[in-house]
Amino acid sequence: MRNYHHKTIKNSVFLIGIIIFTIILLTIVLLRNLCEKGIKNIRAESIRIGETIETVVPKPVFSTFEYSRSDLDKAEYQDLQALLVDIADKNRDIAYIAIYKVIDNRLFTVIDTALDSIPEFDAQVQADFYHIRPQIEPVLIKNNNKKDLLSYRFSLLIPFAAMDGELFLRIDYQIRIWENLYFIQIFIIIGLILLLFLTLLFSVRILFKLKKKTNQIKEQQDLIKNFLEKLPFGIVFGENHGQTILYVNATISRIIGRSHDEITEFGWMGYTHPEDIDIICEQHNKLKSGEISSYTIQKRYIKSDDTIVWVKLSVISFKTFDSKKDYYLCIFEDITDSMLIETKFQEIRRSNSLLLSHLHGMAYRSSFDCNRTLQTVSSGCYELTGYQPEQLINNHTLAFNSFILAEYRKYIQDKYDYTVKGREIFKLEYPIKTANGEIKWVYEQGQGVVDEAGQVIALEGLIIDITNRKQRESKIEYLINHDPLTNLYNRRYFEQTIKELDCPEYFPLSFIITDINGLKKINDTLGYEQGDRTLIVIGHWLQSVCRENDVLARTGDDEFRILLPHTSSRAAERIACRINAAFNGKNRYTFGEQMTLCLSVGYATKENEDISFKNIIKTAEDKMFLNKLLENKSLHFSVLSLLKAALFARSQETEAHSLRLIKYTKKIGKYLALKSSELNDLEIFSMLHDIGKIGINDNILNKPGKLDEKEWGEIKKHPRIGYQIAMATPDLKKIAPYILYHHERWDGSGYPVGLKGETIPLHSRILAVADAYDAMTEDRIYHKAISKKEAITELKDHAGTQFDPEIVRVFIEKVLKYE
Repeated sequence: MRNYHHKTIKNSVFLIGIIIFTIILLTIVLLRNLCEKGIKNIRAESIRIGETIETVVPKPVFSTFEYSRSDLDKAEYQDLQALLVDIADKNRDIAYIAIYKVIDNRLFTVIDTALDSIPEFDAQVQADFYHIRPQIEPVLIKNNNKKDLLSYRFSLLIPFAAMDGELFLRIDYQIRIWENLYFIQIFIIIGLILLLFLTLLFSVRILFKLKKKTNQIKEQQDLIKNFLEKLPFGIVFGENHGQTILYVNATISRIIGRSHDEITEFGWMGYTHPEDIDIICEQHNKLKSGEISSYTIQKRYIKSDDTIVWVKLSVISFKTFDSKKDYYLCIFEDITDSMLIETKFQEIRRSNSLLLSHLHGMAYRSSFDCNRTLQTVSSGCYELTGYQPEQLINNHTLAFNSFILAEYRKYIQDKYDYTVKGREIFKLEYPIKTANGEIKWVYEQGQGVVDEAGQVIALEGLIIDITNRKQRESKIEYLINHDPLTNLYNRRYFEQTIKELDCPEYFPLSFIITDINGLKKINDTLGYEQGDRTLIVIGHWLQSVCRENDVLARTGDDEFRILLPHTSSRAAERIACRINAAFNGKNRYTFGEQMTLCLSVGYATKENEDISFKNIIKTAEDKMFLNKLLENKSLHFSVLSLLKAALFARSQETEAHSLRLIKYTKKIGKYLALKSSELNDLEIFSMLHDIGKIGINDNILNKPGKLDEKEWGEIKKHPRIGYQIAMATPDLKKIAPYILYHHERWDGSGYPVGLKGETIPLHSRILAVADAYDAMTEDRIYHKAISKKEAITELKDHAGTQFDPEIVRVFIEKVLKYE
């Protein structure tokens, strides 16, 4: 079809060409003879006009022109235009005169006889500019004279010889037909030519159609070829099942590293990898037999430099409508990089799989949904959960979320939502239930995986078994919060529980404090092991008295405390009485009449938020101290009672004063970490520190006015008298030195010995501060009480001189601050 079109067009063009050539040749001969005379005259006249203008107008004049509107106002421009107008007026055949300049290979009008025109580019003349030769050529242009249709205009372009080919003169001649006989002859000949042309019009029309069709076919062929050449994959088109190659694009050469000649010369088998030949032959035979019409495989080719290229090959077999031949189309796609990446990915996946198999725990990737749908999971899954990975992937058997204990699921999901959306790493600890029903604690750490749009598409993390760690932590927490002897809660846990329960939700909140009197005697006589067993027994029966929500703790050597939420004051009193009754029965049963213990109990209740719990504790302690003194049944109780009675009878000392001193000194002693036995000694010493005053004259002791020097000397004897009394009483020998030195001063100016600093016994230094404060804040016969603030100021002023500064600090900051 294509050859037929080409042949037809070729014959038509040849025939029409001969006819047109003959007509043109005859026309040229006739026109040459007819127009020779007129053109010769016009040429001569034009040359003359050009020489005249070139002579009259020197070259420098044109250099003054800017070839813009501004040239219209220049005198040189106006003079030159006037010259051209004058020449045109003198010759009736001249219709128009203009001068052109060549700028950037384009003709621009410099000046013409149109008085209202401006310099501009003349596109019409530009089209004819390229036909100019060294000789003058006449150019026939369109007739613009609408009033006289029987006229023609000839334009002549004449280069100025002295202007180096930059300036041209144009002269338009208006030739009227009725005035030129040879033009009539020309029209006759042209008419004949037109008649002949009409005769050939039909043939030309067919020629154009054939040519157009041919061009369209050629354009389509070029388009297809360009498209195939620019494709990113190779194309091979052939026939006879590969025996003849009709087309190979350039891309295939780049892919397999072979030239076009090598591809067509050696055939595919010449550079196919030996390991791929069998599969290629198998597929080719199926295609050739008609069993299949196409196939796609991945194969390797060997480049000319012996390197390997991986190719995805797709082969399609087909037939055209007008042919019985088998054609085939092969498409080659270079997948070398993809295969390398896949190989590396498989190696990485193998390494990751090996790494994950050695991880202690379960590595995973899951969907970000409510079921935690697992997409991938390591082999550690079985050891952790009792399920194989394939049972959990895509929720095949059950979802991982079902392992988590129900009460933890919402907390965990909320944690995921918060941390993942905030682009944070989540860290969680929670219990799971394994396949065999075992409860395990696990630790999970991971983060969200986001896409390019910032949306969370998955979770990745690691889950490990922390059951053993949790058990150890539980044991450690138990040891931290429990007394190792009685297994009751300790002071730390008790104080933390107070902070948690000290809120209206648990009001009324009652507090009970108990202290065992006589435990030291058991330790001294029966040994510390018996004392420890005694504490264990007391702890057990105290626990039996407490209710389910009560909190019992051993907070000191012989001290127990109970916190009772939702318990009124009367209910707390009944529980305290029950403790006393239970203790008395247990005490008699365990130790008999010869080894009697005494339990001092105090209690208080917080009804609302108006009072601090520290005041509640203080109230309960005061009650316990009073109870301790009233029910003391130790072996030296009778001696102490006689000494106290004698002291209170001889001086202004009162039992209330002694109780206040006991309270102050014991609190100071506890903040200074004194042992329980030392606190007991401090309590007795606080009660009997002034026992030596029973040896001082009553008149001196009770004198309301100021003592004179002799009387003051008598008063200074009472520490020694007290020391002698204590030394004479076996149970009081231990506190005898404290009594002797309780009036010594920190700077060494005290009495009776003048000890200084830390050489003064600690108990004596503690009492000195507490006694001074109580004496200043209570009325005495020799002075009125001062305020707490003033008393504190006095203590601070005498710290470092009269008093131990550290004890003053503890007393003010730790004791008085909460009074």
